[in-house]
Amino acid sequence: MPTGVFMHSIIEESALRDFWYPVIPIEDLENGPSAFTLLGEKMVLWLDAEGQPAAIRDRCNHRYAQLSLGKTADGLVLCPYHGWRFDRMGKCINISQAKKTVSRCDVDPFHCQAAYGYAWVCLGQPRSEIPFFPEEHDPGFRRIHCFYETWNANPIRVMENELDMSHFPFVHDGTFGDNAAVNPIEYEVYDRGSQGVGVHAVLDVKADDLQAANTKMDKGKSCRTMAIEWYIPFTIRLAISYSSGLEHVIINNAVPMENGEIKILQFHFRNDREEQVSVEQLLAFERRIVAEDRRVIESIDPNLPLDPAREAHIPTDRAGLLMRDKLFKLFQSS
Repeated sequence: MPTGVFMHSIIEESALRDFWYPVIPIEDLENGPSAFTLLGEKMVLWLDAEGQPAAIRDRCNHRYAQLSLGKTADGLVLCPYHGWRFDRMGKCINISQAKKTVSRCDVDPFHCQAAYGYAWVCLGQPRSEIPFFPEEHDPGFRRIHCFYETWNANPIRVMENELDMSHFPFVHDGTFGDNAAVNPIEYEVYDRGSQGVGVHAVLDVKADDLQAANTKMDKGKSCRTMAIEWYIPFTIRLAISYSSGLEHVIINNAVPMENGEIKILQFHFRNDREEQVSVEQLLAFERRIVAEDRRVIESIDPNLPLDPAREAHIPTDRAGLLMRDKLFKLFQSS
């Protein structure tokens, strides 16, 4: 659990090891193994013989070579140094230089599943399932891979930003924020218990030509309804409803890699089709929004104050403070 005045090391919070994190697009594994660092743990990921993602520690126990520098064959990952072969459970099943495997040759495995086009990993014992997003199974929606970026930030700050209903007029005044409307029209916070936090909000927004085309709304000022769910620890579902009938659902994940380093992995669902709004057209606007957030979030000290009294707060911080309280209680329980 964190001690002192500030939380300095997110990756040392052992409770975080018991949750699922999306770490890499499945398509990135189609040409061979890839490396990823999750909560300070270096792992290699690849596709097994059934085409399912697998994850084990990125270190051969022979001479500690990185397995991610190797190749795959028959659903196994091969060490680049001496060709030892490992299955998805980390078991060394072949040593070409010996008639049988030797002691201490196996490698630690991690839980790994495919969901929403990504490999999800849990380092410990999963406390819950991978979050369920019903749009994945609704033929009226399409899924769009949007962003896979490394940021220098604390994942808690990213989650707070997603729950903050008063930053839009200022951070996003270059895209959709209406700087004449500094507070939401409606704002409700819901305690979801051990699962997370919910928010309902209605906001005044604006739309330029590109956003108007993307949302089938008139250019200029309008309002949007937002239903937000925070899934402990670092996943957000942001559902935006427009009067045009468009439903746009954003799934944002702030995956902790090292202290102060996260992977932003974001995908969307929309109830329209490519011929109506192309992915290229959609991302042209969404990239601007993400860049606005990143500019501010990366400027914030990643060392989080443990005592909320050390920071000033406004009414629309309620959801973020509830989230932070749940996380700190989780850390204290481990």
